[in-house]
Amino acid sequence: FMVAFILEMAVRFGVERRSFFWGPRARWNVFDLLVTLISVLEVMADLVHRFGNISWLRALRIIRVMRALRIFQVAGQSFDFRFVIECIVCGFRPVITCLFVLLCCLYLVTLAVTQSVDAHLGNHLALQNDPDLLNLYDSFGSSMFTLFLCISGGASWGELLLPLEKISKWHFRFMYSLYIIIFMFAICPGLLA
Repeated sequence: FMVAFILEMAVRFGVERRSFFWGPRARWNVFDLLVTLISVLEVMADLVHRFGNISWLRALRIIRVMRALRIFQVAGQSFDFRFVIECIVCGFRPVITCLFVLLCCLYLVTLAVTQSVDAHLGNHLALQNDPDLLNLYDSFGSSMFTLFLCISGGASWGELLLPLEKISKWHFRFMYSLYIIIFMFAICPGLLA
């Protein structure tokens, strides 16, 4: 394949001459030239490998894989492809904003649940060593992850509620129900819209 790549570079350079480096496709041409040169270096390294240790050149193989990025050059000539890429790029900022809003809401609910668990555990000394409760709600990080599992479908929220029901059945049922209703029927659909 390396010989084919070298021939392709030679033909393109012969046809395009100065526009090879300064034309409208100059960036792709330079990229292809670099990938081809690295391929040549790799073959030379394989030949010289018998006479010395130059294993660091093997790391250059990954750059040859980047040659597949040329598909964007060909596909970039299609209006539909450019339209889809433009939509993805333009939609990136609103998606980040939506994720930030979701994280802020999750943070506030986690803070309320964690503080409520701490306040109730002070009154129930027997539950301070409950393994399920400690595993799911012993810190802010574990509480946040548990609440994230609830809204993302990672775990059944009914199962995650069971350790909290040992502390205060109706208090945490109400809190969890409100959390699920707000996130599943208000925040998430609003963000997706």
